[in-house]
Amino acid sequence: MRVKASEIEGDALDWSVAQVVQFPEIVYHKGKPVYEKAFDTAASPYHGERDRFFAGQYFQPSRNWEQGGPLTERTILKMEHQWEGESVWWRAWYTYEDYYQEGSTILIAAMRAIVANELGEEFDIPDQVAAELGIV
Repeated sequence: MRVKASEIEGDALDWSVAQVVQFPEIVYHKGKPVYEKAFDTAASPYHGERDRFFAGQYFQPSRNWEQGGPLTERTILKMEHQWEGESVWWRAWYTYEDYYQEGSTILIAAMRAIVANELGEEFDIPDQVAAELGIV
């Protein structure tokens, strides 16, 4: 299923971030990324933030500050907020270019920027995974 980085959220966004970071400890349960075992903190290919996670915990960086915060801190160059009426929207830049992603929270905007930078603005989620995640 073809999706846009600017539109995904929830389980689909978390699954997409898992595809980017590729922690070997992540397995999938009903399409959702989950940690299979505790991390070896000495062997972190993604800047050391894996030591915060535990076996059996879902990988939800777009909703969990312990998981998404370190990724945001290490990869996002700029964040800003916008008000639209009574709503606040966040923008996150992965690069110095004028390209950014938006979201209703800091973590959603940041994770969308990480995904768009690595997988593209539009990318495919396998149909079986999309069905497991409830994306139709």
